[in-house]
Amino acid sequence: MTHSFHIPVLGLAFSIDSPLKVARFGISSVISIVDDELIERIRAYYCTLNKKEYHPITKKEPDYRAHRISSYLNLVSNIVQEQIEHMRIEFLKRIRDRSLLPAHPRIPPRKKYLL
Repeated sequence: MTHSFHIPVLGLAFSIDSPLKVARFGISSVISIVDDELIERIRAYYCTLNKKEYHPITKKEPDYRAHRISSYLNLVSNIVQEQIEHMRIEFLKRIRDRSLLPAHPRIPPRKKYLL
């Protein structure tokens, strides 16, 4: 049976960064892109948090709203890809360390479970 999860729009501030919190787990969500000022503040926050270069997009730039939204969506995509890669690497390390496999005396030896 395949499961499908999604998180609906909850409001501007609630859904602006929900993909950054749940996408790595395969849960779909949406981003409210109505308020470009909020998007720019959140982009600055996540750039700082993830040690990424941040260049402010001011209202003086041509088509600044589209540029802010595009930059934020690109940032979210990059961060989620990094989170997924980090989870994959951690999983592979744990398999190598065999820490994901049970250590109960009644369970057959761990070698049986390894690929």
